[in-house]
Amino acid sequence: MTFSILGVFCIVLVLAGVLYTWLVLALIVPSAVASCLVLLRATPDELDRETVAFDLVILLFAAVWVLFNAFFAAQHLFVERDPGFYANGAVWVMDNPDLNLQFEDPLNQTAIDSPGFNQGPDRQYIQGTHTFPATLGLIGRFTGLEGLFRATTIFGGLALLAVYSFARQTCRAKWAFLSTATLSVLLPFVYFSRDTYTEPMTIMATFSGLSLMALAYRQKTGWPVWFLGGTCMAIAVALRIDGLLLLAPVVGALAIMIVKMTWGKLAAFSLPVIAGVALLWFDVSQASRFYYTGHRHQMAGLVFLAVVALILGAALAIDRKTVGVFVRFYHWGQSNVSNYMIAVVLAVVGIVFASRPLWFTHEGPQIDPKLEGQRRLYGEVTIDWLVIYLGPLAALLAAVGFVVVAVRLFRGSRLDLLPWFFAFAVTAALYLNIPNITPDQVWASRRFLPMIFPSLAVFVGVALDFGEHKLVRVISTPRLTTNFVVAFLAVIVFPVGLTNPFLTTPNHENLATVKQVCAELDRHDDPVVVWYGVSRAYLAFPTLTVCGHESTTFGRLPATKDGLTTMMEGFDNENRTAIVAVLESDMPTIPGWEDAGFSPVADIEVVDVEKTFEKRPIETSVWQNRVMFAQIMPDGTLKRL
Repeated sequence: MTFSILGVFCIVLVLAGVLYTWLVLALIVPSAVASCLVLLRATPDELDRETVAFDLVILLFAAVWVLFNAFFAAQHLFVERDPGFYANGAVWVMDNPDLNLQFEDPLNQTAIDSPGFNQGPDRQYIQGTHTFPATLGLIGRFTGLEGLFRATTIFGGLALLAVYSFARQTCRAKWAFLSTATLSVLLPFVYFSRDTYTEPMTIMATFSGLSLMALAYRQKTGWPVWFLGGTCMAIAVALRIDGLLLLAPVVGALAIMIVKMTWGKLAAFSLPVIAGVALLWFDVSQASRFYYTGHRHQMAGLVFLAVVALILGAALAIDRKTVGVFVRFYHWGQSNVSNYMIAVVLAVVGIVFASRPLWFTHEGPQIDPKLEGQRRLYGEVTIDWLVIYLGPLAALLAAVGFVVVAVRLFRGSRLDLLPWFFAFAVTAALYLNIPNITPDQVWASRRFLPMIFPSLAVFVGVALDFGEHKLVRVISTPRLTTNFVVAFLAVIVFPVGLTNPFLTTPNHENLATVKQVCAELDRHDDPVVVWYGVSRAYLAFPTLTVCGHESTTFGRLPATKDGLTTMMEGFDNENRTAIVAVLESDMPTIPGWEDAGFSPVADIEVVDVEKTFEKRPIETSVWQNRVMFAQIMPDGTLKRL
């Protein structure tokens, strides 16, 4: 909860250009204290011993999980995928109160053109939303540069606590713990929690909000708990534009629940969510214009659906006659539709989804006729991806848990779970059909992480809790304890087996390479680095954010003697040291490189989980290279440093 509020303050202040540590502390301390007091009053007074025991166990478990994974956290500074520009943004925020990455561009054509960053009138825009890099950068002010990368695992630990908090409201504490433990060892969760991805923080905010909504509805609390739940959902929206996907199902669920709510509670939840949408819109439209241009239509569509759901819900709440028609139809369904009929229908739908590889190939337009397989979108194998990571037993239990929750909601016994169920159903219906992401694993599983994987883990706990209730009359209490241990090991063994080869392997340890580059640049007076080829994506921005030296690329200039001469004429100080930087693998593409005598300044070794498409990843891949420097002379020739 506190970290969700912290995210709100960080994004607001960084967009205003005043993200000062003292100001954040002045805002977050009283807000955190007030939030804790509200939640203490809303929490049930009496908890059974088992619940208290597992509450303590999950706190210890999350702490150990964070500490263990911190040792193997990535240092993803190379800007070839999302973590690179989030990490560089966070490093910049460590020393700056804003995200205005300034650069000199005297020729108006040599600006940094690294992927993930877009050029504005006088600065570079970090692609996407900025809540996560702003929050991580603030944490980095306390932990230092190396600690900043290890701190990413904190969000993974907080995500586990949020999922446990919600799962405990769907099943008993021991099964909630099993659900959380299952999530904690899934390869996608471990992989993305160790790197600078937004997904773990999104899980934290989303399931904190859903947990507070369920608590507020079930305990009939006042508006403050609803407000806190809305604040968490607001930051989930502000973190990622696909967070807008949560709006319509959550609002639709509230439209059904509003019969037992007051308008004041609905307003307390809705106002911060509306503010979160406005904040997201302002963030990407002002600080990531290129990204906004490409996604504004999808954003507008998702917001429109949420508004329609809100209007219909309000109309139903006001028009009691229409509500009466729905209520009578609902009661007819409860009387005439059996639980077995619901289970059969859902089972048929599941079988159809799972059998798609046998009769369907998901293809899209051919992007490049020369690239084989570009038409494949892999939407038909998404169920296989889920089973790959969860394992057959956990996947089957999750399916059973889904049916159990669906039946309970249909019977009207657990309406507090309706927002979660609707959000999961809508997200799964979309991403299990259209993954909408490059299909190599583990990368493609990102779309499943904020909502689908955590929900499936919760469904596992629901199924086991349901099964134990059915068997409680024929199994003694000691045997139930034994069965918990057996179930725990049976569910955990498969995902642990998949994750095990990568548990002690850090990925993307780029910091050592960047420090070597920085050390070489520090030896020269007023250096400016011109990056060429693949290196422009990998190291152009770390040179600016970590080393603090001016960094640019060839832009539209040719990598020829004339191009280098033109570039040198544009620099304001002819006495400064101008360096052309290139990866060793790209050197043959620079004219005259044989005579230049490039000097190696840094070694690159990138370790990552192997990229696969339809099978599970089982080993790591290693990419090695070297960073080479040569000095640019005023006449455009290159010389050894």
